[in-house]
Amino acid sequence: MNNTILINGVPSSTPYNGIITNAVNIYEVVRVQEEVILFAEDHFERFRNSLRIANQTTVITFEQWHASIKQIITANKIIHSNIRFDHFYYEDGVMDEVISPLMTHYPSEDELINGVMVILQQAERSNPNAKISDYQLRQKANDQIAARQAYETLLVNHNNELTEGSRSNLFIIKNNEVYTAPDAMVLNGIMRKKTIQAIQQLNLPLKMACIKQNELSTCDALFITGTSPRVLPLQCVDEMTFSASHPLILQIREKVNDMIKQYIQDYRTAVKSRK
Repeated sequence: MNNTILINGVPSSTPYNGIITNAVNIYEVVRVQEEVILFAEDHFERFRNSLRIANQTTVITFEQWHASIKQIITANKIIHSNIRFDHFYYEDGVMDEVISPLMTHYPSEDELINGVMVILQQAERSNPNAKISDYQLRQKANDQIAARQAYETLLVNHNNELTEGSRSNLFIIKNNEVYTAPDAMVLNGIMRKKTIQAIQQLNLPLKMACIKQNELSTCDALFITGTSPRVLPLQCVDEMTFSASHPLILQIREKVNDMIKQYIQDYRTAVKSRK
């Protein structure tokens, strides 16, 4: 992979040098598979929604946004990886938009089969529906992940409810029902959206409700979703262990993978029809 980025539409081989801690940072991370930007329309829709919540605007259209990311894919010879789109708004009114390739870690085959270890973190987002950088929460999560050698932290709010991961969404299986927090309480990840669609298509019972921390021991299985992990089972939460091979997790993951394959196929068909 090369290291070409776009800064306000202009290619650059040097990193963006803005003081990002002084800016409102709205961002999206998209996953590229087989050179296709997965669920691009959903990502752009969420980006525009985050802008509205933060009282920000952009003149970029979906077509321009998509073409810019494709430019990064071509310049960096990307086949499978993640790409980040950042919208920075500074107090002096300066606005920058930066697109850059990411060094990406995807779960190993062992992690997909046997699950990963996560830990609990007492924290909640102040504005969960907008994908805005929360540097303090991110740093605390990173510190705890490093100290405990965990894959991720699960956020526990002031009501002792498990809401989401620090960089993922959370699903819990209890008595063959799937639980996930209400939309208003979490960042609505694109993979979360697709997972909910998969659950509905499989006609599985879904409850939009939180599980409290003291109820975890009564649950059967947990999994997180995200751009990189997709559908990833949890082996243990702190000291509690869970089934990473629960049948519902396997069904949901297979359905989501089918949706991804279909998206790639539909995208390529649409591209061919325009030629």
